[in-house]
Amino acid sequence: MASYVPLCGFKFLSMNVYVTFEPSGCSGLVASGTYLWDAAKRLGVKLPSGCDSRSECDNCFLTIKEGTEFLSPVTDLEREKLGEDKLNIGERLACQAKIIGAGDVVIHVPSEEEIEEPVFDKFAKEFGKLALDKKHFVLAQLGQATVRHGFRADLSLIEHGETANAFRKEFDEMSQAQKIVTVTKLESGTAIHTAFSVLNLPYTIGEKLLDFMAVKGRKIHQEEKENKQ
Repeated sequence: MASYVPLCGFKFLSMNVYVTFEPSGCSGLVASGTYLWDAAKRLGVKLPSGCDSRSECDNCFLTIKEGTEFLSPVTDLEREKLGEDKLNIGERLACQAKIIGAGDVVIHVPSEEEIEEPVFDKFAKEFGKLALDKKHFVLAQLGQATVRHGFRADLSLIEHGETANAFRKEFDEMSQAQKIVTVTKLESGTAIHTAFSVLNLPYTIGEKLLDFMAVKGRKIHQEEKENKQ
């Protein structure tokens, strides 16, 4: 027996919950136990997500207009990703909220204009505009903020001060492991920038630098062999 019946304007009492997604108007009957993410997918409603429903982001947030009582309790992840203010106005994560009761549920799906770009993405765009030497400075500052408790990273080179301040606040609240992952993401783009810079150097300078890197690599390899012995 199918767990849903998509329709427009009609209800059948053979199923548990009648779900309506606004503003598209797509609606249908959905079985109890279905996550909102799956309900939307089955009814043809596309939801934004940065992690494809792997519970790693907050992009699939929805606002419950009616029928909150027919959904599962708020999860710890939702409290972490959304915060109490958003939860209080009815926001839920589609990958976390599950239909558990019988009744009508009305859900508002945010438009692109309503979805706020993640702070890291904003910062990464500004970081990407920096010259290579400035990128290295910012990375060094974030590196110190990772290993030194209470160190305040100097992000004054970022053009948009509001973006820098928002990112610093978010960065300061991260665990050390999260900080390391964040810095690593920024370093990956910087490494590519560095590689292209080397390729664009005058031939003799670039050749010497690449030779140095090759010698350094051989030395590290030799040390590893000696350590194993």
